Amino acid sequence: MKKINILCLCACFFFALPLFGQQISLSPVPQSALFGKKTFSRPVTYYIDSKKTADADAIGLLMQNVKTGKSGVKISIGKKGDANVRDIDAQIPNIKEGYFLRITPKRVIIAGSDDAGTFYGVQTFLQLTASARILPVTIKDYPNVAARGIVEGFYGNPYSFQDRLRLFAFMGHNKMNTYIYGPKDDPYHGFGTKWRDPYPAEQAMNMKKLIDAAHKNKVNFIWAVHPGNNISWDDKDGDDVVDDFKACVNKFRKMYELGVRSFAVFFDDIGGIGADAANQAKMMNYLNKNFVKQMPDVHSLILCPTQYNERRTKGDYLNILKTEMDSSVRIMWTGKSVIRQIDRETMDWINPRIGRKAYIWWNYPVTDYSVERLLMGAVDYNGQDIAPQLSGFVSNPMEYAEASKVALFSIADYCWNMGAYDARASWEKALKYLMPGTTGAFRVFCENNQALNPGEFIRNDNESASFKKIVAGFKADYGAQKPIAELIHQFENFRKASAALLASSDNIPMRDEIQPWVKVFDIMAQKGLAMTSMWRALVVKDSVAFINEYQKLALLDKEQADVSSRGYKGSRATAYPKPANLVVLPFLNWFKDTLIKTYKATYGYRADIFPRPIVPDGKYLIKYGGKYLSNLQNAAPENNRPVFISERDVNMPARQEWMITYNYATNRYKIVNMLDGKYLNENGEFGTGDYNPLRHNFLLYVEKDKLAIQNAGQGGHNFMGVAMDKVIGSAVKKLLPESFLFELESTMAKPVQ
Repeated sequence: MKKINILCLCACFFFALPLFGQQISLSPVPQSALFGKKTFSRPVTYYIDSKKTADADAIGLLMQNVKTGKSGVKISIGKKGDANVRDIDAQIPNIKEGYFLRITPKRVIIAGSDDAGTFYGVQTFLQLTASARILPVTIKDYPNVAARGIVEGFYGNPYSFQDRLRLFAFMGHNKMNTYIYGPKDDPYHGFGTKWRDPYPAEQAMNMKKLIDAAHKNKVNFIWAVHPGNNISWDDKDGDDVVDDFKACVNKFRKMYELGVRSFAVFFDDIGGIGADAANQAKMMNYLNKNFVKQMPDVHSLILCPTQYNERRTKGDYLNILKTEMDSSVRIMWTGKSVIRQIDRETMDWINPRIGRKAYIWWNYPVTDYSVERLLMGAVDYNGQDIAPQLSGFVSNPMEYAEASKVALFSIADYCWNMGAYDARASWEKALKYLMPGTTGAFRVFCENNQALNPGEFIRNDNESASFKKIVAGFKADYGAQKPIAELIHQFENFRKASAALLASSDNIPMRDEIQPWVKVFDIMAQKGLAMTSMWRALVVKDSVAFINEYQKLALLDKEQADVSSRGYKGSRATAYPKPANLVVLPFLNWFKDTLIKTYKATYGYRADIFPRPIVPDGKYLIKYGGKYLSNLQNAAPENNRPVFISERDVNMPARQEWMITYNYATNRYKIVNMLDGKYLNENGEFGTGDYNPLRHNFLLYVEKDKLAIQNAGQGGHNFMGVAMDKVIGSAVKKLLPESFLFELESTMAKPVQ
């Protein structure tokens, strides 16, 4: 971990200290910052020295943000070797994109190791001088990771022109220097035949504008081609060169004319002949020899291989790339699987196998595999000691460009100064940076939108942390007044935050992107408040009030079902938002189910109001072909599936008894063995982790005394089958006569009604 020198600051990396009610909060966190003690007033005007010789983008950025004239505090700006900053030349970090910054009441020095470093020095200067009072400071700074940024490589709606313009400005501000253009739905990028063709004139013009805007923000615009689904390795004209190699060079030349100086080739998510490692290596070598080395200003190529993570690795694929492909080609890698954290173990595994430092393609916060959710939590998953093992680190974001910036802000912070990275502090800064006028409301929303499905991929257990504590207290003391009051307060806070965000003019693109999720979050809060009223109605024995509040839930369910995101023509998929998935949603389902069952036990059943279960709650034998479904795990722990056996077990009858219970909130069933309380999961196995009411549940169908069992919710939609006397998660996806395999026999004198 690098040493950070800070005078008059706490020993932390947040850089926060009292400053007349303000705080100094730099992001990314500098490598070294030495602050003075006495503040001074922000100068009215600045005089820029050597305006004509310094980096034009840095000068332009300065002049857009500070008042300049022929007098005022002098700003000496330039790069290493320039005459006007020669007096501090030795203090400029000798690292690409590094810079030296000194702010005093009489002079400002901004000196980069190169033009990009000068630009980044200006960005830090503008952060420090945003307040009316300024502290003297000396900063020496540089990045840990050479290539830091974004790969637009998700499936779904590509970013708009305006999305990308805002993204490049964001990246420049946060010292990200890499943007890889690879949207799966651009036919001129790949996944079809048009990858060989130049962009039509209008698209080419817009592409050039984007490339220029990226470069103005010191963002390297890398254009990627994806030829693998439509490539031929044939030499049809007999000149000993694969025709498509020449086609790719021609396409690269067209993109070079538009201003691109960096290129990538993607072979991810393909099969067939395009996945051949030897031919991929030959193609990269040809492109390297006949294009890259012919152009003095073109950077090294990047390859996204077909086997791009450890789980997908097989055969000698990686070794062929290592031994047959030019060592200058950088190879992308997603980690141990498609979506995983990146740590030292990951890097120690891959780098020797490819003979170079891996270029990380991190699939976070992308949600193209779970489009109904947003990932807005702190980025707290990756190793902080791996910078020397990386050739680059890019994030694959969500299709929502603004919402992705919560994570991207911290990824920029992480890549710049990895050892000093503080996930929670960086997240807090991101919230304020993105929504400065409604930070508190935005925090509430982001706290409740941090996770996908429980236990999947990169898990964020911090979602709804404060709500989780309230829920635990409420369940532990179900009849008490204090827990219900705390619960009501939480739901009211959710509603206040939602109202503030929906009315916000803080960041309109952000507001518009998250609006469907905010609306559903508000509806969930309304449901929660209705349920607390149902709870109170039960306490005071007011069955009429209970029913009235319950009927409100049905209206809210309909309102929620009508909320969708980006359902416009051409959308890859319509998302129906599911915020607060990890804690709040399961609690609401539990609360509703518990309330209805309590009402039912107290007042009798209202079939006109509540759904009627096909199978009443109770203990059952599940039979197939005259055999009994049995739990043999205690006899043989390797039996992770229940097994059908011929005889009734009279010694341990609980082996064959299954508690089937109906959830009135989800309209689904839970199946649990009575011997040890283990639940049946969607694969027909005994679940090994915590029961997930949104995943490990079933729909039941009865016809002519036969039962069909269908996976439901997050567990998929297949029907259960039987093979080798074991239950399996069948591939059958439709309700067919052959789906009705099972028989139920109650073991209770009178099943629960």
